[in-house]
Amino acid sequence: MAGLTALLVHRYTDVGAIGPLPDMYEPIWSDDKVTAAVAQGIAIVALSVIAARSAGRGSGAG
Repeated sequence: MAGLTALLVHRYTDVGAIGPLPDMYEPIWSDDKVTAAVAQGIAIVALSVIAARSAGRGSGAG
C-alpha cells in the first residue's frame, strides 16, 4: 500500500526533495507508471482477500 501511495503522491503533488531523496514529481502517466500502479492495486486486493480469509478461519488452536 505504501508503494501505491508514494506513486500517487509523487504524481499529483510536488513534495520536493526530502533529505537525500531527489524531487520525484512527475505529472504524467507513463506506461511504466500505469503498470506499477495496476500491479500495486492488484497486490493490495489479493493480500486483503488472503487476510480476510485467514481472519475468518481463526487460529485453530484452542
